[in-house]
Amino acid sequence: EGFVDGEAFEGGKAEGSDIVLGSNSMIPGFEEGLLGCKAGESKDIQVTFPEGYQAPQLAGKEATFKMMINKVAEPTLPVLDAAFFEKFGTKDADLTTFRLEVLGNMEKELAAAIKSKVKNQVLDGLAETNAVEVPSALVNSEVDRMRQEAVQQFGGNQKIDPSILPAEMFTAQATKRVQLGLMVNAIVEQKKLEVDQDRVKTMIETMSSSYEDPQEIINYYYSNEQQLNQIQNLVLEDQVIDAILAGAKVSDLAMGYDDAIKPTPAPLPEEDAEATAEAADAVDTVDNDASKA
Repeated sequence: EGFVDGEAFEGGKAEGSDIVLGSNSMIPGFEEGLLGCKAGESKDIQVTFPEGYQAPQLAGKEATFKMMINKVAEPTLPVLDAAFFEKFGTKDADLTTFRLEVLGNMEKELAAAIKSKVKNQVLDGLAETNAVEVPSALVNSEVDRMRQEAVQQFGGNQKIDPSILPAEMFTAQATKRVQLGLMVNAIVEQKKLEVDQDRVKTMIETMSSSYEDPQEIINYYYSNEQQLNQIQNLVLEDQVIDAILAGAKVSDLAMGYDDAIKPTPAPLPEEDAEATAEAADAVDTVDNDASKA
């Protein structure tokens, strides 16, 4: 349990929690304070909350955590046998085959992560270097769509009217989305780009390859006009990114596999970050009111 100025603070108590030393999942100094502890031992750990801590009332404060060590354990590696391979969907495989499958999956994940990072960088650069006036009707339509997304994300199974969320909570982000959409469409027209059906086929086959029956999934996409249109739009967007990169100065950045696949969402402007938090709070308030009704 945690104490600041001798008093317990909200959210500072937990029982039966697992802490992995070296994971850096706790505030600085916390995990280091547990080094050398034994099961059944109690210990007080002195730490200081970071200045930018998520709970403002604790930021920069010194705290004492009174700990009881229930057990100490270490991870053990599993036996690499047929039973282990089967848990990952690899049947009748030996170690070499399993490693090749893992390598293939890692390469796919890496390629997708790099593609996503490059795409985000290009679109962010496009938005920063081009000021575009957008019709208010398009922004309002996007705001409505974002309201729906917020309700679906934070509202669970509750039936909530999206209009309870103030439009100004989403206006800045909605404007950016509309601006990017208009610029992408302008590039499509300027470059006279048409959907590359070979790339559509490749994308569908790649997405279907992880399923037990890939051909069934491929047939599904080609028989569903809405799903096929979504894939075609993604391919056309990729073609726009390629067209922009063809005329841009590109430099490579070396990084490790873990860093490369780690999602790096673009930082939201302050008003957008506040809007996301306010949306969650607003929907949560409605949820609570509904549960009491």
